Amino acid sequence: MQVHRSVAFGHEGPVPTPLAGPLATVDRYTSKGSPPGGSSSRAAPCTAVWFRLLRFLLDEVSLSSTSGRGRQGRAVLEHIWQATGRKYRAGLNIWRPYENLKPDIQEAMLHAAGAALHLAVAGTITVRGHLASALRTPGIRYVYDGDVPGAG
Repeated sequence: MQVHRSVAFGHEGPVPTPLAGPLATVDRYTSKGSPPGGSSSRAAPCTAVWFRLLRFLLDEVSLSSTSGRGRQGRAVLEHIWQATGRKYRAGLNIWRPYENLKPDIQEAMLHAAGAALHLAVAGTITVRGHLASALRTPGIRYVYDGDVPGAG
């Protein structure tokens, strides 16, 4: 790890490194306070939806393959973990709340949540449930052009 000297405080600290891939996606949506289909004009409601969605994603990617999911649900979870290039559930044997996980497992869960976002927005996996529409980018909607001036 590189260390830099702070001019303002005169102490050394780690040099921040840029995030890449799934973590950058999670970070971008978190700093924006909005999920992929959210609008910045509705910041407060979107922020609440985003944090509920992130919490839900973290819980979902930590589920075991035998947790009552059907074959399709298991396949989606396996696809998400394969996209991370990490071990399924980051090697987690017993489910624990995110806050109680070791930092390296928390990071793996964030990677998996970011991978799930990428896959959902790309349409590679199908999202279902109450917050599914928050993961879909809004399509183009037809808006009536209006009446031609002077006609009629």
